Amino acid sequence: MAFYINRFSMIERQIYKIDIITPMFLSGAEQQGNAEFRTATVKGMLRFWWRALHPELVNNGNFKNLKEKESEIFGDAGEKFGKSKVKISITSANLKTKKYSPLPHKEKNNFTYECLDVGQGLYLTLYAPEEIHNLFRFMSIAGGLGKRSRRGFGSFSINNDDKLKKIDLDILLNLIKSVNSNNLFKIDNIEPNKIICDKKDKYIADNLISEYPFLIEIQIGKKIKQYGDLLKDIGKASHEHNSDYTGFARGRCRLASPVYVSVIKIEDNFMPIISSLNTAFDNKGNNKSANNLPDRSLEFKNKILSYGD
Repeated sequence: MAFYINRFSMIERQIYKIDIITPMFLSGAEQQGNAEFRTATVKGMLRFWWRALHPELVNNGNFKNLKEKESEIFGDAGEKFGKSKVKISITSANLKTKKYSPLPHKEKNNFTYECLDVGQGLYLTLYAPEEIHNLFRFMSIAGGLGKRSRRGFGSFSINNDDKLKKIDLDILLNLIKSVNSNNLFKIDNIEPNKIICDKKDKYIADNLISEYPFLIEIQIGKKIKQYGDLLKDIGKASHEHNSDYTGFARGRCRLASPVYVSVIKIEDNFMPIISSLNTAFDNKGNNKSANNLPDRSLEFKNKILSYGD
């Protein structure tokens, strides 16, 4: 295998103190047994958000540039790009688990999974270029880990980083721009409570990426005292405004929800973060909308944004 000397340049090391703030449904390597915080899951989500922030790399439906740039950072199985520039290690005591329902809005519900309990901490050491450190910071706000992470579960915070002493749209936008410096995103002039992809319509029309789930907007909700109440509200809103445009699974046809709801903790309060991705029906039968239900994603988001103080 070729030796990639550039792979070792501009690599930064930082140790992050991670706190779990909503129940985290993570499985072990065999997808069964005890819940487990795994580096592979973190790397997978870093790749997901990196792709979501780089729609400009898709050209006329061709993903070659996107995949090559991704492989330069995260590595590939061949010899062209070599090993990943991103290395993660985890240090933790034995994390406690408990049973928790992934559908907390249902009153008569005995359906539970084992999860990593809230209020626990661990240390994550990240070796990576600066942009990936900022991507991880962004992911700690807008993303989550494990099952139901798009409905508020699996959220975590970084508690020893000066860049995250305050969390607001300006902080999020600066993190996004440090990952992608092409000025694709901005705070909306019409609705200043949201970040938007300024070139969304252009990319869909010119680059033919209607099948690609890139980030189109981010909104921050109101404060709620208990994370359990917020998870229940998110689940209720999802149930009341269900449509193909908020995700579905019917046999072999499925689509992960393009509306990604995470949770952040500010002092003793919890707030939802809603990241909306382009709805990527692939029109090939793999996740094609079958019911042609009306798009109720806006009602879903507005319901969540109406909760709280």
